[in-house]
Amino acid sequence: MQTHGSTPCPCPSFRLRELASMYFTMVAVFLVILVVALQGSAPRGTYFPYKVPLDPQGLLELSWNVSYPEQAVYFQILIRKLKFGLLFGMSDRGEFENADLVVLWTDGHGSYFGDAWSDAQGHLHMDSQQDYQLLGSQKAPEGFYLLFRRAFSTCDPKDYLIEDGTVHLIYGILESPVHSLRAINISTIYRGLQRVQLLKPNITIPELPSNVKTMEITTPSIVIPSQETTYWCYITELPDSFTKHHIIMYEPVITAGNEPLVHHMEIFQCAAEFDSIPHYNGLCDSKMKPERLNYCRHVLAAWAMGAQAFYYPKEAGLAFGGPGSSRYLRLEIHYHNPLIFKGRRDSSGIRLYYTESLRPHDAGIMELGLVYTPVMAVPPGETAFILTGYCTDKCTQQVSVRHPDPLSPFPWDCAGRKSPDGLGRNQRMACVGRDLKDHLVPNLLTRPLLSGAPQELNQVHFQTAHPALRQVLVGIFVGPTLNK
Repeated sequence: MQTHGSTPCPCPSFRLRELASMYFTMVAVFLVILVVALQGSAPRGTYFPYKVPLDPQGLLELSWNVSYPEQAVYFQILIRKLKFGLLFGMSDRGEFENADLVVLWTDGHGSYFGDAWSDAQGHLHMDSQQDYQLLGSQKAPEGFYLLFRRAFSTCDPKDYLIEDGTVHLIYGILESPVHSLRAINISTIYRGLQRVQLLKPNITIPELPSNVKTMEITTPSIVIPSQETTYWCYITELPDSFTKHHIIMYEPVITAGNEPLVHHMEIFQCAAEFDSIPHYNGLCDSKMKPERLNYCRHVLAAWAMGAQAFYYPKEAGLAFGGPGSSRYLRLEIHYHNPLIFKGRRDSSGIRLYYTESLRPHDAGIMELGLVYTPVMAVPPGETAFILTGYCTDKCTQQVSVRHPDPLSPFPWDCAGRKSPDGLGRNQRMACVGRDLKDHLVPNLLTRPLLSGAPQELNQVHFQTAHPALRQVLVGIFVGPTLNK
């Protein structure tokens, strides 16, 4: 399963009889390890800054932390209603076949924990190299905690190589005891998939100023529709005398219990050309939605499941308020309700941290890519395929490609024919590349939003969900190309 082009590392070889001996001794040892772990202290939540619900019912909650010095990820899973065991792991495409798994199970008498893998038919096998290290477990009022560690790279061909980008996490709940690992039939268990960015950037969080203020933009206790997919829009407005401020941080505000349903959220600012925007609180695709809401498209904040609080660097903040800035804001929330829950009330949204002490630079958000439509797809059988987004001359007339200011969005020379000012005004600019980036700020940039094999391009909806600042290294190019 380490098929991601990593550099091979030297690994020990095992003879057949050593493998057989290891298998039978491990099963006996797992029970002892787990019993001892149960006597330990509860895992401390402060060690796990990243959190995401694994399943839509909220039965499983994953928390984790990343140690770059150790090149390892520390996992903590909260099982709210532990029955007879759990499967958790990773695979290239989110399938349970050819997956790297860690399994907790019971036969009704003892409990066992071990590193396993599944073959192409979905049959489970104990891994000869145990790379999931059990660190502790604990019963608590809210459920059962399981804590374990896994290195990024294990040199085990049956293990998944943890790298940057989206990781397909899989889970399954055992609802009856099993007498052995091989007796687990993954096709009959409650199971699912969650996509996350496991490797978060190791960036120092800037200190907030003493005069920072907060503003919560949330839905007014709506009832989440009993349908699988809902986009909800809510219009609010800033005070009349709201002067220019800088947003320096934002974080999610999610109604307790609705964490599995709130998929992503955005705050848009409306176009300043309109003196007023009608108040609205309803479905974004409703025929009753005021037409002017279509002009509320300037992104102020964006969050998605698995993302944490977003901090701007101390040199910059995102400007809002003041002359030339609309007072009207649109909150948009995507609810993902595959189990069709009814009657769930929600007051989720985003909390903005802002200051009137303006920072040296106004940050900007660059949106690159294509309109999200069914035609944004890769034809079958292609080994390489370029999807191109075009800007009209009306758009590119606002951009100076050759610019002495290093903080310019495009401080690079463009490939192709250029006019003397750096851009053919009547040509269309194509932003072409394997990796799309977002949230440009001075000398900083987010991790790639779109990366990986062509087959994964249709998953960009999930991959854009992890805003996180990252320093732009020498040699990284994000810019336009010109079509002749």
